[in-house]
Amino acid sequence: MTIASPNNQLNLKAIFLLLIVYSIGSYGQSYQFEVILKEKDTVQYNNSSPTDYLTAEAVSRKNKHFVPITPNDFPVTISYLDSLNKYYKVKAVSKWFNLSVVQTNDSLSIDTLKKFPFVESYKFIGKSDFSVSRISRKNEITEINYGSASAGINQVKGEYLHNNNYLGENITIAVLDAGFQNTNSMNIFTSLFNEQRIIAEKNFIFPATDVYGLDLHGTQVLSVLAGNKDGEYVGSAPKSNYILLVTEDVREENLIEEYIWTQGAEYADSLGANIINSSLGYNTFDTQVFDHLQSELGKSTAMVSKGARTAVQKGMLVISSAGNEGESSWKNLLFPADEELVLTVGAVNIQGNHVDFSSTSPTHINFVKPTVAVLGEKVGISSGNGIYSSANGTSFACPIISGLAACLWQALPNKNQHEIKSIIEQSAHQYNSPDKQIGYGIPDFSQTIEHILYSNQTKAPILFPNPTSTSLITLHHQSTFKVIDVILFDHTGKPQNKVIFKETNEERTTLTLPTLSVGSYFLTFITDLGLFQKQLIVN
Repeated sequence: MTIASPNNQLNLKAIFLLLIVYSIGSYGQSYQFEVILKEKDTVQYNNSSPTDYLTAEAVSRKNKHFVPITPNDFPVTISYLDSLNKYYKVKAVSKWFNLSVVQTNDSLSIDTLKKFPFVESYKFIGKSDFSVSRISRKNEITEINYGSASAGINQVKGEYLHNNNYLGENITIAVLDAGFQNTNSMNIFTSLFNEQRIIAEKNFIFPATDVYGLDLHGTQVLSVLAGNKDGEYVGSAPKSNYILLVTEDVREENLIEEYIWTQGAEYADSLGANIINSSLGYNTFDTQVFDHLQSELGKSTAMVSKGARTAVQKGMLVISSAGNEGESSWKNLLFPADEELVLTVGAVNIQGNHVDFSSTSPTHINFVKPTVAVLGEKVGISSGNGIYSSANGTSFACPIISGLAACLWQALPNKNQHEIKSIIEQSAHQYNSPDKQIGYGIPDFSQTIEHILYSNQTKAPILFPNPTSTSLITLHHQSTFKVIDVILFDHTGKPQNKVIFKETNEERTTLTLPTLSVGSYFLTFITDLGLFQKQLIVN
């Protein structure tokens, strides 16, 4: 795996030493094998009782979007895993592909697999010697003020969703990463824990430990998503629910991590996650014979890309960082960013130009990649110590889009994963002329408001545009009331000059504002059914 933060080799010896206390088993060289299993237990698990193996939320999400429950949703047969565990260490399990990955210190002992009647086939996928993982980060982190923390959201006009109270509520984002060090003790995440919006956490690398004592990378990614400290830092989805999953082993770089990523995605699906945020990517490994080839990109053949594709087919929106190989010999996308069904996020600078480190699409891929791009240079983050910083990488561009996708999905709950992805694509600035550097370009979430306004799910009246720099705005509402008068107040409650309003049809009232200074205002609408108030931001 290459964590999607640009190239600069990082000494991980200290991290390795810290991880020793969590390790299980020997530090000697071991061998890993993919084991394809035969039939599943269709007596204990079947379509008629899906809540035996999926949460009610997962079943509801699938039914809502007409995603069928199939045998690959059934758990892997437990007795098979128990049998394997007597001879090997089961390191990863995939119900979608009905397989496990086992590890042994004796490569010859793998011949025992031939004796198991439930084993369909097996193959060698790599060695583990706990060598140093090739995490690459551009270590240009400096203290910054809150203003630069909002740069990414402002670039894609995400505030249009936030100002209409779409903050990601009731949408669950699964974050697959290397660790979430100190997340449970940081002020920026206080509301996340107090409101019990972390619905699950799981460490697939060190199962006996929690997710809060490992790498900082996941902490930084989560800050872009879920940070919520008023006046200091507010992330892209401050009210979403979260599933925190450690699927990346920073000690080494082996093919098994693609299997563990897939297992993490399966776990997220079983809990009813709507979105997967993956700021991880794979191309080369410690055992070079398993390195991916450029020709594999876009073919859905890599295990992690197959896992991501299946995750989308199961009803989730998978959002992946493109990778930071633009200045390396690889140059192109990492896996699973290459998967056609995945929303892949590249990086631009504050001026909106492609940054050199952001991975691009190879010429042989005939669909648009990356999908979109957003700020990936000097992105505001929190590093686990309460100090706000900036960092570079598609790792930090990815959660900007993931969070705002959650806000959009909250506003359009009847849309499915493909439709949400399409709406984001269509809002991007070069949708009609995509390229292989930034794809469709930079999304404009103010344009997605139009989808919300005309969705039959819209109930609360919405001001558009808001924020505004023009005197002409529109109140969109259902035809259940008639506007009688409109009164404008400043943030202190002082009445302002009169607002001229006109109902252009039963669901739209046009407002002409007086000349206003930059700031926050409140519009009170008096209707035949009562009154209500909307906040207006003038910029």
